[in-house]
Amino acid sequence: MFRLLKHAVCAAEHALSNDILRRLSPREAELLRDRSLNAKVKFRFGGAEFPPVIYFKIYVRNFNGAHPKYVNGKSMINSDMNARIAACKQMGQRVFYQQMLSDSLHGANGRASDELDVVTLKDYMQYSSLLDELPSYLGGRANNWRRLNLADIPRHSIFYDIISYIESGHITSDLRDRIPMLLTQPNAQSVQLQHIELLKQIKSGVTSRTSGTSASFPKKPLSTARRSRRALENASKMRQTYMMTRSESLPTTLILQYEQQVAPNASDEEEQRLRPDNTPIAKDEFNDGEVDALYAWTEQLEWNEDLFKTDRISTA
Repeated sequence: MFRLLKHAVCAAEHALSNDILRRLSPREAELLRDRSLNAKVKFRFGGAEFPPVIYFKIYVRNFNGAHPKYVNGKSMINSDMNARIAACKQMGQRVFYQQMLSDSLHGANGRASDELDVVTLKDYMQYSSLLDELPSYLGGRANNWRRLNLADIPRHSIFYDIISYIESGHITSDLRDRIPMLLTQPNAQSVQLQHIELLKQIKSGVTSRTSGTSASFPKKPLSTARRSRRALENASKMRQTYMMTRSESLPTTLILQYEQQVAPNASDEEEQRLRPDNTPIAKDEFNDGEVDALYAWTEQLEWNEDLFKTDRISTA
């Protein structure tokens, strides 16, 4: 079991760094996608009992191999600058004094807590470790070793099944099929690439589940050129309302003539809509009768030209 976990953790450093970063902090993951930065998640084991606890840490380097520079007030504002007076006014005296006391306590135990304290390689490692442990408001990087939980691992990966198997003892069918390959010693580069590809693969249960759920939903019927019952009712109501408003100014004979021409077309349309077959009706042939009736009706209208006359506006 320990050999399986060790091989999986070594392969996950190369295969799942971006996925784990997106789950831990989506905003930081978008920032670390810059091509000039090389972000990598490293794992290590910890704990006093078996199975061990997995810890992770994010390492970032520039394209030339140098570490990025963190900008904060502690490193940028010196004691001989006027900015320290402005910072004291903005922060308040109480918060400013607490900041000074915390800085002095960090170097009280003999560890290197400032760049001026770094003399040897041991001092540099102590100073770098202190910056990783300190939060950002104290001038640190807040990038210490943190415990890896199941919520931080993509559920569609085999690495999730491995961690779940270590914690609960339940093994899935996908992991059972891939255990012989994961237990082989990664002495050759081809074996290491096979381990990485195994952790990158999506489990078969995820694809089958998504395909099953998509097949369970009924497909929407294709829309045709025919109008629905509600559309026909709305059209008839609008037609009746229009006739009631125009009946005072139009002759009754014209209204009756229009209704006689439209009624057969409406009955034919309702009969075609209730047909058992689903043959589509051409859009151009659907409203020919109604269009002809409207055209004949408007030809017999007499417009009052006085309504369209406006006073001429002088341009002088």
